[in-house]
Amino acid sequence: MNPKAIARRVGVAAGTRRCDDCRGPMKTAKRIEHGKAYCASCYHRQFEKIACGSCRQMCIAKKHELVPRCKACTVRDRRCIRCARPVPQAGMMVGGEPVCPSCAPHYRAKKPCPLCGRMS
Repeated sequence: MNPKAIARRVGVAAGTRRCDDCRGPMKTAKRIEHGKAYCASCYHRQFEKIACGSCRQMCIAKKHELVPRCKACTVRDRRCIRCARPVPQAGMMVGGEPVCPSCAPHYRAKKPCPLCGRMS
């Protein structure tokens, strides 16, 4: 059975994402945390306003997280998985880990050159 037929059978449009917590269909995720998408219902059930473990500012974090962190502290402390330099803005994410813009080309899929056909 093709994906569109399966989607019609379960009542979900093809290309619609499912919540990683309740598996229900959703048009857009309310939040994506560590690669997992949460619908609005699960977001309100799983997240709460709590003080950041680093800067003590109020932030929204998962309820049972050992050390809750705000986005500013998370971005400030993240490092490239290839070169270990600080990454304020990731060039791409590989397995949920940031890669700096300088190292991102090393992780991109190789494509054939339109002129010579060599993979690059």
